[in-house]
Amino acid sequence: MPYFGGLTMNGTNLFGTTRLGGATSNGVLYRMNMDGSGFTNLHSFTAATGFTNTDGVYPFGSLFSSGSTLYGTASGGGATTNGTVFVMNTDGSGFKVLHNFSNLPFLTNADGAVPVSVILSSNTLYGVAHTGGNGGSGAVFSLFVPPPLSLNLSDGNAVLAWPTNADGFILQSNTDLTQPALWGAVSPAPVNINGQNTVTNPMSGGQMFYRLGR
Repeated sequence: MPYFGGLTMNGTNLFGTTRLGGATSNGVLYRMNMDGSGFTNLHSFTAATGFTNTDGVYPFGSLFSSGSTLYGTASGGGATTNGTVFVMNTDGSGFKVLHNFSNLPFLTNADGAVPVSVILSSNTLYGVAHTGGNGGSGAVFSLFVPPPLSLNLSDGNAVLAWPTNADGFILQSNTDLTQPALWGAVSPAPVNINGQNTVTNPMSGGQMFYRLGR
């Protein structure tokens, strides 16, 4: 049942949600080509026990696309039955819950409940919750999203990449996690490859840890 949410375009693909159906009747996230071919189920929301589960149920609203990443909301389920905010790669990998909305002991809470879609600006997601909040009538919320940092090994090099829209973040490295003062900027400067800031570093010497800092 593809209602409560429209389609989102990313490259030559369309992405959408169904509130019901899928492997557990709790909804799916899907991808298809713009001509309607190549329909692929990217994620089926898991079964709920007592209306709670690990990823949410009943996805609500359109997905938000940024680079190779999709953001969305599930209107129920999660840790408290009140819904989740999630992220997933456009190839269907990397599904992760970013936020579980809190309990509603007296129909009120601090963050709202039953989220109804999100948008991303810089590294912050903004959205609306249909109910909950301080007055029990809903809430507008924001959620900081750290940019993802990937590391792959290639020909003796460490290839690190992160989204180009991660404003203000720089790649840093450290040889010892117990020494915070040792974090320093990594050179060379990143280059834009397929919408990702990319740095290629030769692997030499001892261990090295990387992070995005600002």
